[in-house]
Amino acid sequence: MEEYYCNAIIELVLESEGGKVNDPNDPGGKTNRGITQKTYNDQRKEIMGQANKQMAKKEKNPLKIPEDKDVFDLTDDEIKDFYKYQFKRFLAHEIKDPYTCYVYFDTCVLFGPNKAIKILQLACDIESDGKLGPNTRAKVEQTIDQRGLQLTMLFFREMEHEMSKNYGIYGKGWSNRIKKITQQIEEGVIPKWPNDNANKIVQLQQQQKVINQPKKK
Repeated sequence: MEEYYCNAIIELVLESEGGKVNDPNDPGGKTNRGITQKTYNDQRKEIMGQANKQMAKKEKNPLKIPEDKDVFDLTDDEIKDFYKYQFKRFLAHEIKDPYTCYVYFDTCVLFGPNKAIKILQLACDIESDGKLGPNTRAKVEQTIDQRGLQLTMLFFREMEHEMSKNYGIYGKGWSNRIKKITQQIEEGVIPKWPNDNANKIVQLQQQQKVINQPKKK
């Protein structure tokens, strides 16, 4: 289930991310689908360190080290692999409601995990320390009105955008992204995870019908 929602959420995030950009007004510099060169290089270095430790311990299936390359040359699969690693790194898989998870992860992509967690904590009305610890995760899971939590996060996110010195340049795009996410939440665009048990029951019922069919003479 975790991987299912991870893939669905990444697809939605990529819908909002542009292509290859090297905007002089953007402090991130050269960017491809929301991935800056620095972020890609830092993640590659982090994975390399983890993979080397795994190989030293002779662990099976060590992490695959991304290629050393220009972000403009990343393939679609490499871009998705980058975001899958980020999804785990930001502990997005710990947030069980798929839409709350989507808003949180999309906020991580734009602001980084520390600011995204603080926005989540503000929306939950708890101490804002920028750490997605057990208390914060419990508060998120115990929140009955998940839709209200998602919209409150987007409200605080808009406030953060408005305080940016680049709001005059990118403000319209940021606001449109929030409107798009709000609409996606209302429309329920994330496909529900298939219930394996229900599918098995249906299959067994169909098999039983075949068995019970009278044999042709």
